[in-house]
Amino acid sequence: MAKDLLSAAECKNATSGDNAVRKLPDGDGLYLWVYADGRKY
Repeated sequence: MAKDLLSAAECKNATSGDNAVRKLPDGDGLYLWVYADGRKY
């Protein structure tokens, strides 16, 4: 299991920064995709 898992607060406050899409890893191939317009998948 991955050691650096995303917390609920990190997911809620995540932004894409200057990128169109930002992928935040949560371990075992799971990612949170954050788009520039604020959508999160």
